[in-house]
Amino acid sequence: MARRNEASAAWKNDHPGVFHRDVFLKEILPSLAEVTLTQMMKATGPSSGYCWKIKRGQRIPHPMHWEALRTFAKQGQRLL
Repeated sequence: MARRNEASAAWKNDHPGVFHRDVFLKEILPSLAEVTLTQMMKATGPSSGYCWKIKRGQRIPHPMHWEALRTFAKQGQRLL
């Protein structure tokens, strides 16, 4: 947990700005339908349970994970 908090703080220092949950909900969440929980776990680090909640829209991951999730979602769309 300490490592995650440090990574989050470092990311915030390197990425000043505002990240709105609406961006995640409208731009990223719909594209996660084809992304597996394993891919999400590898991209973000949280457990499968937390990733499942992300896929269902019950949780919003930290913005530092959004780009990785976008990448997996785009790769999945190309494979369809």
